[in-house]
Amino acid sequence: MDCSIHLSPNAIICGIVVFIWYYFWRVRKWREVKTIAPEACGGWPIFGHLHMLRGPTPTHITLGAMADRYGPVFRIRLGSQQGLVVSNSEIAKECFTTNDLKISSRPSLLVAEHIGYDYAMFVFAPHGAFWREIRKIATVELLSNRRLDLLKHIRHFEIATFLKGLHKHWAAKSQNDVVLVELKQWVWNLTLNVLLRMVVGRRYTSGNNKIQRAIENFFNIFGAIVPGDVIPYLKWLDLGGYEKSMKKTAKEVDDIFSEWLDDHKQKKKKKSDQQNDQADFMDVMLSLLHGTDLGGYDADTINKATCLNLIAGGSDTTTGTVVWAISLLMNNRHVLRKAQEEIDSHVGKDRVVKDTDIAHLTYLQAIVKETLRLYPVAPLAGPRVFTEDCTVGGYHVSKGTRLIANLWKIQTDPNAWAEPLEFKPERFLSTKKDVEMKGQHFELIPFGSGRRACPGTVFALQMVHLAVAVFVHAFDITTPSNLPIDMTESINGLVNVAEWREVKTIAPEACGGWPIFGHLHMLRGPTPTHITLGAMADRYGPVFRIRLGSQQGLVVSNSEIAKECFTTNDLKIASRPSLLVAEHIGYDYAMFVFAPHGPFWREIRKIATVELLSNRRLELLQHIRHSEVATFLKELHKHWAAKSQNDVVLVELKQWVWDLTLNVLLRMVVGRRYTSGGYEKSMKKTAKEIDDILREWLEDHKSDQKNDQADFMDVMLSLLHDTELGGYDADTINKATCLTLIAGGSDTTTGTVVWAISLLMNNRHVLRKAQEEIDSHVGKDRVVNDTDIANLTYLQAIVKETLRLYPVAPLAGPRVFTEDCTVGGYHVSKGTRLIANLWKIQTDPNAWAEPLEFKPERFLSTNKDVEMKGQHFELIPFGSGRRACPGTVFALQMVHLAVAAFVHAFDITTPSNLPIDMTESINGLVNVKVTPLELLIKPRLPHHLY
Repeated sequence: MDCSIHLSPNAIICGIVVFIWYYFWRVRKWREVKTIAPEACGGWPIFGHLHMLRGPTPTHITLGAMADRYGPVFRIRLGSQQGLVVSNSEIAKECFTTNDLKISSRPSLLVAEHIGYDYAMFVFAPHGAFWREIRKIATVELLSNRRLDLLKHIRHFEIATFLKGLHKHWAAKSQNDVVLVELKQWVWNLTLNVLLRMVVGRRYTSGNNKIQRAIENFFNIFGAIVPGDVIPYLKWLDLGGYEKSMKKTAKEVDDIFSEWLDDHKQKKKKKSDQQNDQADFMDVMLSLLHGTDLGGYDADTINKATCLNLIAGGSDTTTGTVVWAISLLMNNRHVLRKAQEEIDSHVGKDRVVKDTDIAHLTYLQAIVKETLRLYPVAPLAGPRVFTEDCTVGGYHVSKGTRLIANLWKIQTDPNAWAEPLEFKPERFLSTKKDVEMKGQHFELIPFGSGRRACPGTVFALQMVHLAVAVFVHAFDITTPSNLPIDMTESINGLVNVAEWREVKTIAPEACGGWPIFGHLHMLRGPTPTHITLGAMADRYGPVFRIRLGSQQGLVVSNSEIAKECFTTNDLKIASRPSLLVAEHIGYDYAMFVFAPHGPFWREIRKIATVELLSNRRLELLQHIRHSEVATFLKELHKHWAAKSQNDVVLVELKQWVWDLTLNVLLRMVVGRRYTSGGYEKSMKKTAKEIDDILREWLEDHKSDQKNDQADFMDVMLSLLHDTELGGYDADTINKATCLTLIAGGSDTTTGTVVWAISLLMNNRHVLRKAQEEIDSHVGKDRVVNDTDIANLTYLQAIVKETLRLYPVAPLAGPRVFTEDCTVGGYHVSKGTRLIANLWKIQTDPNAWAEPLEFKPERFLSTNKDVEMKGQHFELIPFGSGRRACPGTVFALQMVHLAVAAFVHAFDITTPSNLPIDMTESINGLVNVKVTPLELLIKPRLPHHLY
């Protein structure tokens, strides 16, 4: 059966036409392939280029260097977000004119949600009716020329107060006719007082720093790259604690503004509207909004959000610009002299500078322009987002991309500016005399441009011109020792800030840190942290930095630097960092090991030292040690007698030493003994279970008033007798202090004894020599006691060498710098954690011959005078300074006695005579042996001594 298809000519023609049309449509689409801007190299999966934007170099300078490589338009990835970096005036003009409507919104930010009243602050609000209305109100009612002219009396009054305060300070404290001032705080007070009076009718006083702290926190968070903003699926983790910090700051800010708003409402009820000429901005907002909703926000929220916007937006920015201007003048004294001559010429010396003088001070205006060119207030402008696809510089830009306008790079472009990085105000009197800062000359846009340009430009320029003019007119100024000002930049949120300071060199940072997590990934794994950090010290030197998430850490690895830390800087590192364990298990910092440095810590440490850990008290309690050591030996002998084979028995020594140490501590502290199956498991569990045990013991002590053999808990009951100290009740202090003493002495002492015996088993000649010394001084007719230790010099050398190679806490206890200071010639910022690598210090080849070898003999010869009391910084296993271990004497007594009694009472060897595995592991802070210490023991004394 034939099957054929017959196509008509018309069908064939239609098919050909359709094919040709499809072909040309595809060709056209291929030709319309969109060109996208080049992406900077070096981005990581997930994090993008975030790791390249961290570190000491400000982000705008890093991005400027990238622009030199990739051109004026390039892309970076901020986590999962795309960013378009714009770096010249032509592209900026295209963005802020042709595409301005498409970039008039802000990206979604956690700071806008939590601190910005859920986008009610118009700086964060999306482009739309609400944003237009609130911005219009703010501009007309506060920031317009007319309104600022009406309020000029506030500026004049605050300027006069500023000058009067400085002069009063000079009169009170001047030496050799000059006085040292830190200008930034003075300018901050001036600016904030002007803004507060204009916006809420208040003045700021330096004694009340709540508003300053809240605004500083606002700015710190505002410009930060928050992980949850750029990697949304990590938001729930709150990496770096940004969201927690935002919520705390939001609460602080809202409390302040709610109080102010309530005061305004109360005053409004008492007053008629006849005083509108003296009404502040919050009053105006109350009148305009009067209970209406706008954009889904209630009137109170809008009022608070807008007032916060105006105060925060004008304070740091204006202050920063004045500080940069004065700094530049101090580094260019010829410009300062010329500015003073101009002011003296136009104003004279019979009055101070006023607003009306500024128009005649053209050189001063040029100085301010040049300052804002080199140090724009927000070098990367405020964040914007493309709300539509568009074209920038010939490149396709997708909707959702963030715009990053590098104003600093634009304003230092050598194609637009001669000698772009030089401070030359004269350029604005000649070649650039017509260039203004109103957002229309795109080579100079320090306040931005387009719809989202700063609405407070007029106010900012008035304040900056006036503050700089009055200061240089009223005072002769110089620097200490006539040194130049350090112009190192730091981005405080979005604001480019400077401080008058000496040149600060910071320690090198170890390579390999990740965004967000820092070097944490390098500190995990099988290698103990102190050994990892020791290897880093070999590469980076004895002082270097690491990042622990969002925290900075300073690692110190030799005795000279340790000495500087624990002597010169000891008071500055006498506090602990904030730790969750201190909050939950440490009775909310009532355990003195965690307590911040201060009266409470000093008082409780003194009580613990005098009433338990002093030589006198330990001498009175020596019967406990003797009793428990005798029990320890007796139980080991009993175990040997019951289970020995071939005259030896296998024991796991760590548990036996733990029982010994814990029983001594429990009897000294709470008058209890530990029995197998008793407290140990609970003592290692949660805070609730630990507290239940301590509460039970405390109740027993309260009901049993025996004083003849009072333990430490009894002493604490007598001393505290229901008084509060440091905000804690007596019971909490008692439980917390007893827990500190028991927990602090058990694992540490046990670990040291285990390491000492392990080293002896791997160095049998040392073991034999130690036994010979003990036999010589003690004999075999009795067991060792405390009084023998002073004569056992070789035993003491063994313990020193053990603690040198295996310090109890190889990285010491965590400390935090509470002030800026200098360590090893490097500047260290407040808030940095100190990580003292005691193991590296104690194995430094510059201080110790054959540093990794076990050689107790060194302490009988070359190092015989080296002690462990915290004053010989090449050997500080118990730390040094104010935070050194208060239980050093007890620990050494226990370690010496336990080691001596054990090796004297028993012959010991290992199964199959194999060496001991010395693998280390850090259990919390304590250096512990990973594998059990299994030994074969046999009594070497007469049986009646056990």
